[in-house]
Amino acid sequence: MKANYQIDHGLIVNTETTPPTCCGYIFNFQGHGTFAPDGKVKVGDAELTEREVAEHNRLLGEAEWGAMLKHGRAVLYFNKDKDSGRYTVTNCVGTKKVYCYDSRTSLHFTPNTYTRVERMDLWFMLDGSRWHGVHLGDNCIVRVKRCKTK
Repeated sequence: MKANYQIDHGLIVNTETTPPTCCGYIFNFQGHGTFAPDGKVKVGDAELTEREVAEHNRLLGEAEWGAMLKHGRAVLYFNKDKDSGRYTVTNCVGTKKVYCYDSRTSLHFTPNTYTRVERMDLWFMLDGSRWHGVHLGDNCIVRVKRCKTK
C-alpha cells in the first residue's frame, strides 16, 4: 500500500498513520524521483522539488539534534575534516557539525561472528557537556551519548 504524504510546516508526513508520522531523510535521484527509507515519496501525484527535500531534511536534522540534546544519546555520523585533519561528528545531512578533541583506535571482538573489527572512540564537547561516541566496523556511523558529570 502506498503512503499518502503531505507537507506539514516543511516536513513531509504520512497522514494515513495516527498520529501522522514524519518521513525519514529523503534523497533526490535526478531523473528517478525522491526516495525515503520506505520507498518513493510523492505529495499527491506531484514529485517533490529539490527545495522541498532540502527543507524537510534540514528540519528533520534539527529535530534529531534537539532530541539528542534532550535525551543525551543519538546515532550520528563521523568523518575526517579535509582542512584540519580532525574528526568531526555530524547529523545525517551535515547541517550540524562538532569537532572531536580526542580519538582512540582499538580492536573490538564480535562474539557472534568470532571476528575482530576496528573500534574508534571519539570525544567532543557540546553545550558545555562532554560526549563520547563509539564507532565499529567499516561504516561512518557513531553512537554517541552524554558523559556523566562528577
